[in-house]
Amino acid sequence: MSVHTALDLYRTFQAKEPDFVTALDEVITFPPAFGAIGKAQIIWYGSSKWRGDGAETWYEHTYTSPVDFCEPWRDGLRAIESPERPDALVLLGRCIAVQVECDGGEVRFPRLPKGTLLTATPDGRALVLVDEQRGVLGALLGGSQRITDRGIEG
Repeated sequence: MSVHTALDLYRTFQAKEPDFVTALDEVITFPPAFGAIGKAQIIWYGSSKWRGDGAETWYEHTYTSPVDFCEPWRDGLRAIESPERPDALVLLGRCIAVQVECDGGEVRFPRLPKGTLLTATPDGRALVLVDEQRGVLGALLGGSQRITDRGIEG
């Protein structure tokens, strides 16, 4: 996937031109494999999409398809087919919280540092949660999830 595809997704989601384009900081590492802790139920995020003044609005997306909430691989996670490392990530906003129904039925809210970035792969099929100091914290993968001009769908 190209930077051109990433820019197109940004324009579609944000309904505006990007202010700048930059390479991923070297500190932002992409794990070689992910494992699922359960299914994402709801994601809350802040974004300036559709806003000409740049102000952030909070949004809530309730998932309607089985999207896995994944973390970098460690023992105890459910094995999944991990995506390839993307060439680029598209900034959508900040992730505020995610509600996950764990494989055992327990509902959890994974701890995310304040300011966690909500990004998407250029094809708009995966969300990637990034901390600028610690790298990739997690990903939301699978189901019919996609990024469109209406926001997060699926």
